Amino acid sequence: MLEREEALAAAIGAIESARHGVGAALFLVGGPGLGKSAVVRQAAASADGFAVRAGRADPLQAATPYALLASAVPELRRDLRRNGMHPLPAEVLLDLLDGRHQPTLLTLEDVHFADPQSIELLAAVASQLQGLGVALLATARRVPSPALDLADRLDSAGVARRLDLAPLPERLARRLLATSGVVGAATRDAIAAECGGNPLLLSWAAASRGGRARDPEPVLARFVDGQGAVRQVAEAAAVLGLEHRLAVATDIAGVEGAQRDAALEMLFERDVLVQAGATTARFAQPLLQRLLYQRIPAPRRARLHAAAARHLELRGGDPTEIAEHAVRGELTGDADLVRLLSRSAREAFGAGRSREARRGYDAALTLAGEIAPADLLLAAAAARLAAGDPAAAVTAARKVLAKPGLNARSAREAHAVLGRALLASGRVADAELELREALRRARAESLATHLLDVAFAAAALSGPRSALELLPDPVRGTGLAAARAYLALLTGDAGSVAELERTARRAEAEPGMALSRTEPEGGPVIWNAAAQVALGHHRAAIQRADAILSGPAEPESPGATARLLAVKADALIRAGELEKAAGALEAAVPLAHPDLAPFLAVLGARLELDAGRLEAAWRRLEDARAAAQPAGAALPLLEAWILHLRGSLELAAFQPGAAARHYRELEVLVREQGLEEPCVVPWARSAIEAHVASADLSSARRVIEHLRAVAATLPCHWPRAVILAGDGLLAEASGDADAAEVLHEESAAVLGLGVLPVDEARALLDLGSLQRRRGRGVAARSTLARATTLAEAAGAARLAGLARFELGLAGGRRRATRDPSRVTSQELRVAALARRGLSDADIARQLSLSVKTVETHLQHVYRKLDIHNRRDLILAKSRAAYELATSAAQLGLD
Repeated sequence: MLEREEALAAAIGAIESARHGVGAALFLVGGPGLGKSAVVRQAAASADGFAVRAGRADPLQAATPYALLASAVPELRRDLRRNGMHPLPAEVLLDLLDGRHQPTLLTLEDVHFADPQSIELLAAVASQLQGLGVALLATARRVPSPALDLADRLDSAGVARRLDLAPLPERLARRLLATSGVVGAATRDAIAAECGGNPLLLSWAAASRGGRARDPEPVLARFVDGQGAVRQVAEAAAVLGLEHRLAVATDIAGVEGAQRDAALEMLFERDVLVQAGATTARFAQPLLQRLLYQRIPAPRRARLHAAAARHLELRGGDPTEIAEHAVRGELTGDADLVRLLSRSAREAFGAGRSREARRGYDAALTLAGEIAPADLLLAAAAARLAAGDPAAAVTAARKVLAKPGLNARSAREAHAVLGRALLASGRVADAELELREALRRARAESLATHLLDVAFAAAALSGPRSALELLPDPVRGTGLAAARAYLALLTGDAGSVAELERTARRAEAEPGMALSRTEPEGGPVIWNAAAQVALGHHRAAIQRADAILSGPAEPESPGATARLLAVKADALIRAGELEKAAGALEAAVPLAHPDLAPFLAVLGARLELDAGRLEAAWRRLEDARAAAQPAGAALPLLEAWILHLRGSLELAAFQPGAAARHYRELEVLVREQGLEEPCVVPWARSAIEAHVASADLSSARRVIEHLRAVAATLPCHWPRAVILAGDGLLAEASGDADAAEVLHEESAAVLGLGVLPVDEARALLDLGSLQRRRGRGVAARSTLARATTLAEAAGAARLAGLARFELGLAGGRRRATRDPSRVTSQELRVAALARRGLSDADIARQLSLSVKTVETHLQHVYRKLDIHNRRDLILAKSRAAYELATSAAQLGLD
C-alpha cells in the first residue's frame, strides 16, 4: 500500500468510529488502477464483528432504480416490490443498516456508474449515519457524476470526507517494482516511466517481465471497453502514437457526432488520455498505448495506418510521420501519395524551408522505394544538402548516376549536386572532378551556376588566381558577379570592394536569399561580410551578420549559417571581443558542414593564442590539419592560416628562427596561389618581427616592400600600420632609436583610428618597451598602461601579461578603479605559492601573514576564479585560473 497510508488510515478510522457507535463516511476518488478497491479490501479486513454489506455499481444497470444499493442490501428488493414505483423513504434503508446492535460496514464501489435513485437515497441517509454504528466506504473515478457531486457536498458539510488518490511518485514506483522482484535500476526506471505511477499497471508490468506474458485484456478493460466506440477511438489513438491530433484519431476510427464526443469524454475521464495542446492529446500511461496497439489484429492495424497516412496528408501533417504510417499501412509505391508528398516538399524548398523540404522528400523516397525516379532523388539530394546533411546528399546523387538510361539533364544535375555535396563534405579534389563534369555537360542557361561551382572548387585547391581565370569578365548575374569580386579581392584587387557591396545588397533584397543554400561559401552576403572583415570594417560585418542571424533559432540553411557565424567570430577576434567570438564559434560548430571544420579549428587556435593558452592553440592546429584530410589535396588558404599561426606560436615561445622559417614558407605560398590581400590572413606583422628577431633583415624588408605595394590601393588601416611598425623594427635594428620611436608612435596612432584594440595594444607594447629601454620611464609607463588596459579589455591574456611585465620593469603600475572581481596583488602572491604546493602555514610564514588571512585570500581567489578548491587552482581549472597562472609566471611569482 505504497503512498496509500493516509487513505488506509482514513478508512480504518471510519470503521473504528462506527465500532464505537459513531457513523462515518469516506469517498475515495481516483482513476482506474490507483488502488481504491485495494484500500477498501484491506480496511474491511479490520472490520471483525461487523455486518459487512458490499455493493458495486454496474454501468449496464445505471437506468435500474436502486440497483447500486440493492447490490449491497438485497432486502431492499422486497421493499421495492412492496413500494411499487414510489421512491423509497430514507427510513427503509436506515432500518436495514441499523448498527446499534451490531456495527455495519457498507462498501459501495464505482459509484460514478450508480443509478440516480441510489444516489438520492444515499444523500438522504448520509447525514443520519453519524447517529448509527455504520461506516460507509465508497469509491469513484474522478469524472463528472452525481456521485462525485454528492461526495463534494457531504465533504463541505462535514458529514463525509473526500480523499483523492494520485499516481505514485517515481521513487515509490521504482520501490514497488523492486519489491515485486524487478532487477536492475535501468529496467525499473523504464517500467516506471511507461506506467505513469499507476499501481495496477506497475504490478501487471512487473508480473509480465522476462517473457512471462500475461493477458493484458483484464487490465485494459479497467480503462477502455472491450468493444464499441471508446475502444475504437483508443485503438486509433494508439496507432497514431503517444501524442496525436484528436480529430485524426476520431476520423480514422470512423466515429462521429455524439458517439465521438462521448468516447473522447470517457477516455479523458478514465485518465487514458490527457490534454497535450489545444487540439492534441497524449496517453497518460505509455504502457496503455503499447498494449492497445499490440492487441489490434494485424489486418486492422494496417488499415488504420493507411487511413492515418491519408488523413495526416490531408491535414498537412509531418511528412516523416505520414511516410511511417504509409509504410506500415502497406502503401509503399502509392504514386498518388508520393506525388502529394513531393509537391509539399517542393513548395517548402521554394519558400526556403530546407528542413521541412528534406523531411518531405525523404518521406516520398521511403514510399517510392527502389523505383524512386531520378528527379525525386535529385530534389531530395538538394534538400539534404541545404538542410545540412551533405553525406546523405552524396548518397542520393550517386543513386541517380547509377540508374541505367539516365537522360542528359538528370546526369548533369546529378554531377553538379554530387560535386556540391562532396565540396561541403570537405572532399575538395573529388568535388572538383564532379563539378567540372557538370560544367562540361552544361547548357547555356545553366552555365553560370556550373562556372560558379567549379570556380570555388578551384579556389579551394589552387588559390583565387586560378579560379578567376575560369570566370569571364565582365560577368552577368548577382551570384557570378559577387563571386568574381570576392575572388578578386583575395588576390589584392581593391576595385572589387564596391561590386561586393552592390551584389550583397541585391542578394539581401531577394526573399530567402540572405543566406544562399545553393551557392558555394554561402553566397554574396557572406562574401561581402568576409570582405568587410578583411578591410577592417569589423563593426559593419558584425552588424550585417547579426541582422541575418536574428531569424529562427533552428536555421533552415545550417551550412550557410555556420559560415556566417565563422565570419562573425573572425570579426570579433579582430575587434578584440574574444569572449563574444568564442560564443559565435561555439554556435557555428554543430551547424557546420565538414569543409568548414578545419577553418573553425583555426579560429579556435587564434582564440587560444590570444588568450595565452599556447598548448591548446597547438592542439587546435592539429585538429585543423586532421579535419582537412578528406580534401585529398592541400588547401592553400588553410595552409596559409596554419603556417601563420605556427609562426605566431613560435614567436610566443621566443623561437624567432623557427617562426621565420614558417613565414618564409608562407610568403612563397601566398605569392604562388595569388592570396595577395594582406588582411585575409594577417601574417605580415608577425613575419617581420620574426625576421628582425632572427637577424634576417633582408627578409623583413622584402615583406615590408611587398606589403607596401599591395596595400597602396586598399582602403584599410592595418597594412599601413604594419608597414610603419616594420620600419620601426628595422630602425631599432640599425640603431636609430629616435626614428624607431616615431614610427612606432605613428603605427599605434593609425591602429587607433580603426577598431583594432589587440593590434593597437601590440603596437603600444612595442613603443613602451622601446621607451623603457631608452630610459624614458614616464612615457613608457603611460604607454604600457594603455597597452595593458586595451589587452585586458579584449581578453588577450598573453598580450596583457607581457604588457604588465614590461610595465613592472618600467617601475610603474596602472592607476585604475579597483575591480572587486579582479584578483589583487596580495591574492596573486598567495595563489602563486599555493600553486607550488605550499601549505597555508608555509605561505603565512613566507609572506608574514596569519594563517587565517591566507585562508581568507584563498577563498577570495576561488570565488573570483569560479573554482572550488586548491586542486582546481593548481590544475588551472578555469579560464581565469589559467590567466592567473600565466600572469604569476610572467611576473616571476610562479
